[in-house]
Amino acid sequence: MLRIPGVEPETYLPPQRCPYNDCSGRQFKPHQEDCPKSLRDPSLSLVKAQRLRCVECNRTFRVYPPGVTRNQQSETLRKLSVLLYMLGMSYGGVSEALGALHWFLGKTTVYYNVCQTGDDVQKIRQNWLACKLETVRSQGPKSIEMQPKGGPIALVVAANEPVGAELTVDILDRESASTIVERLRQMAKIAGAEISVGDTTPSQASL
Repeated sequence: MLRIPGVEPETYLPPQRCPYNDCSGRQFKPHQEDCPKSLRDPSLSLVKAQRLRCVECNRTFRVYPPGVTRNQQSETLRKLSVLLYMLGMSYGGVSEALGALHWFLGKTTVYYNVCQTGDDVQKIRQNWLACKLETVRSQGPKSIEMQPKGGPIALVVAANEPVGAELTVDILDRESASTIVERLRQMAKIAGAEISVGDTTPSQASL
């Protein structure tokens, strides 16, 4: 199981210094509360930001909950898209899989997410056993199952209520299980996901 932490919608951590490059201010005053922000996320469609005013330069800026940036997508969705790409899916395939869950990201956005994560994403993908995943059916409004076409794993992608996302990986190739688990650990580290490994049987292992 790969778990991606979710947004913390009620938590706000003010910065240590003013976000404007030409200001080094470190004292801020509340300026406006509950500024709405639309969000693309497995669990949340709207969050609230806080606006602060820098005492030094008198300019205002927004503070978002952990897991939210100025981007329209949450960090949860960004990390999920990178994980799916590392698992062997194309940019368009990732977009289609997330679209089946109504978590819409264009393939160009997926591409930028991968590029911003670093070169290790491509290294892991190149070393990965091609899983040839195909989305075959929905398991509900927030879950899809992806079956392999000759590949070593099957995958279920789901929202992790109340926030976050999770990937359940069934390892179908017993001989490759240890290699696959190691690759998945590397993926989890790069994407900032948590990983737990279940018991193995002669024919199947689960994460």
